[in-house]
Amino acid sequence: MTYLLLKYCHLLSAVIMLGTTLCNGILRFHTNGTRQSHHMAAISTGVTALNRILLGPSLTLLLLTGLAMTLSRWSFDMAWLQWSLGLYGLLLLAFILGYAEERRLERLAVDAFDNGQHEPDPRYWQVMRRATPIGLGATLVSLWILFMMLAKPM
Repeated sequence: MTYLLLKYCHLLSAVIMLGTTLCNGILRFHTNGTRQSHHMAAISTGVTALNRILLGPSLTLLLLTGLAMTLSRWSFDMAWLQWSLGLYGLLLLAFILGYAEERRLERLAVDAFDNGQHEPDPRYWQVMRRATPIGLGATLVSLWILFMMLAKPM
């Protein structure tokens, strides 16, 4: 029963993590297309809240439940698990870097809105150019980890 509960929490964490990552990208892409600071400020605030409330905790729970399941049923010498842990390290780095960039985007969008600017400061787009590859990379790494978790190749 304990293993099934761990597995359920692990899978739920993966769904929340991947869903939040995809929603962040879709919301950001759609809103940036408007180029209107009031929309961008609202979405930026929402994205950072989602990252803080859902993404960060799901990444933590994903690691903890994965380690607990490994200790109870698997072995750390399995190649798919070693790859997954290495990729998780990349994902964690992407979260840390991406969250910092999201906070910068939020600050720039909110400042533009508060100052009555229709469009955000040009620095917003500079930060966006740094944040986009981080988000895309995190999404690809997340999908790769999900494949490893389900297929357990090697």
